[in-house]
Amino acid sequence: MSRRIGQIAKFEAHILGCPQPLYTWTHGDSSYYTDTRNGSYTAKTVYVSSFKDFGVYELEIENNAGIYRTYFTLLADGPPDPPSNFTVYGVTTSDAMLSWKTGYDYNKTQTYK
Repeated sequence: MSRRIGQIAKFEAHILGCPQPLYTWTHGDSSYYTDTRNGSYTAKTVYVSSFKDFGVYELEIENNAGIYRTYFTLLADGPPDPPSNFTVYGVTTSDAMLSWKTGYDYNKTQTYK
C-alpha cells in the first residue's frame, strides 16, 4: 500500500481461529492490541503524519493453537514535497547565497535548478 504524508492507510485482516485469537499490531517499537467483538476481523488505521509511519507493520495472531504472523508494508508514494523556508542572503552584484528546507523526498532523487 502506498500513501503520502497527510493521508490515511488502513490494513485489514479477516481470520478464523478457534479459540478466538488475540491480535497484536506492531510497527517499530510500538504494539497495539486489538479487542474485536466478532473475533474474525482486525484492522489498523494509520494517519501518516511523518516519514516514521512508513515501513512494515506486523500482525501477530495468537491463541492456544499457536502464533501466526503476517506483514503489511506502507510505502511512500509520489514526487518529493516542495522545499520551504527560502532564505536569500549575501547578495552582491554577481552572486547570492540561498538556503531552504527540503521537503520529504519519498525516496526519490531531488534536484534543484
